[in-house]
Amino acid sequence: GLLILFDYIPGIEAIRYEPQFGLLAAIASGILLGAGLAMMFRCCGTSGGTSVIASIVNKRYRNLSVGALTAAFDACVVVASFFVYYEQGGNFTERLDPVLLALVSLYVDSKVCDIIMQGFKSAYKFEIITTHPDEIAQEIMTKLRHGVTRLSGEGMYSHEGKSVLICIIRKRQVALLQKIIRPYPDTFAYFSPVSEVYGQFMK
Repeated sequence: GLLILFDYIPGIEAIRYEPQFGLLAAIASGILLGAGLAMMFRCCGTSGGTSVIASIVNKRYRNLSVGALTAAFDACVVVASFFVYYEQGGNFTERLDPVLLALVSLYVDSKVCDIIMQGFKSAYKFEIITTHPDEIAQEIMTKLRHGVTRLSGEGMYSHEGKSVLICIIRKRQVALLQKIIRPYPDTFAYFSPVSEVYGQFMK
């Protein structure tokens, strides 16, 4: 339906055959395709092509996004198509241009799909090793409004008892959490991205 709608846009035929609009068309098609794939995956659907393989692989390896897997499998097909153009002869640039533009479109497609599917659910997991667990936890719960889990630990070098605080926060709150723990020089913290967050993790 969207392709039919494009036929009514004035000047679309002229743009279609202008080489300088090739990159713009690749980016635009990647955005539209990525948005369409994300909506399809959210509804547990499939395009019947490489997305089926991507969904199967994703069930086994949950850390790999469906959008990136679909784009990777499609890229294999696109690269293979170069040799089809090669067999048909013609200018090298004319054979390579459609392949490169298709790869650009697939890259944009995978990024847009991942942003729509995971961007609003992605977060960061902080693990904070400190001797000031009560003060830091209270600031996190008050300023960031996120819950904190406290575990007991022991430094194997000093054999001193320490507390390990675990919390999940939004991307935009990373700088604020770093500011909270900065006044405690004996505190050690590290964080890693979390691609999926389930359940209620707000305070």
